[in-house]
Amino acid sequence: MKPVSLLLALGIVMGVAACQSAAQDSPKQASETAVPVRIAPVRQVALQEPIHCSGVLTAGTELTLSFKTGGLIERIYVEEGAHVRRGQLLAKLNLAEIDAQVMQAQQALEKAQRDRQRAENLYQDSVATLEQVQNARTAEAVAEANQRIALFNQQHSTIYAPQSGRILKKFVEANEMIGPAQAVFKIASEETAWVVNVGLADREVVQVHAGDSAFLQFDAYPADTFTAVVTQIAEAPTPASGTYEVELQLPPAARLLKSGFVARGRILSRPTAPQTVVPVEALVEADADQGFVYQLPDGEQRVQRTPVTITALYEEADAVAVQGLPTSAQVVVEGAPYLTDQAPVHVVR
Repeated sequence: MKPVSLLLALGIVMGVAACQSAAQDSPKQASETAVPVRIAPVRQVALQEPIHCSGVLTAGTELTLSFKTGGLIERIYVEEGAHVRRGQLLAKLNLAEIDAQVMQAQQALEKAQRDRQRAENLYQDSVATLEQVQNARTAEAVAEANQRIALFNQQHSTIYAPQSGRILKKFVEANEMIGPAQAVFKIASEETAWVVNVGLADREVVQVHAGDSAFLQFDAYPADTFTAVVTQIAEAPTPASGTYEVELQLPPAARLLKSGFVARGRILSRPTAPQTVVPVEALVEADADQGFVYQLPDGEQRVQRTPVTITALYEEADAVAVQGLPTSAQVVVEGAPYLTDQAPVHVVR
């Protein structure tokens, strides 16, 4: 019985050892299972670096309209928000006083003309002196100037729309007394394009040039992207903010735009010198300007976890500019979260 018992015990020990060996081999076999991945080559390309910005939408031309002279407002013909056409009558003063001044100037001119004619006749008859003729001619010229002033004031005692557009603000009402040059209307022209003025830091403004493209979004239309172009760049910073003002001009849009809309977007600067770029999906564990990619050397079946320095992010191209990779490298773009350094992979086409 003892030999049988010994054999039985030995069999149990060998069975346990076999089970332990299988348990130890299983993780190793599992860790060596090739992970399916997709790869992409590293590229050398010149890309446009986006500059993020924000600003307020305004009409390309906004005008403040007023009367040349003061007086009593007789009538206001439009309200805030109204569309007006070029040459449309918007408001006028009570012209009683202005018309009286015009008539007074006209009568003074007629008298000066008679006096000048009389002086010339008397001079021909040797009754008046040359000085009297010259004084009469001067008085006539002064009267003519006064008449032109009165007519000019009369003409500008009514306000006509200088351009087609929309009334943004009405500052006064009918029957109010108003002073010379006091604001009556603020009008946004529809004959010029809409613009957005944005402020850029010095390190950003040097990258921007007239003609660069921009893409803007407004809270009123969150799903829409509006194209724009850089038209003007300030030569000096704004004293209050210390930023350089850049004007972005929008072409006519199908959407209704209004002055005051807040715009957010990005300006695409001129293409940079060729840089080493990889798809955004290839970047793992990024922190500030440091990150990692998994590259697959040519002819190899195991990936290498490679540290890289991030130099720029190009949203439009869905790419990241990096340093630390050879130009001939290939990087993993799908399956990277399941990899470790030197992990075996299977490339899926």
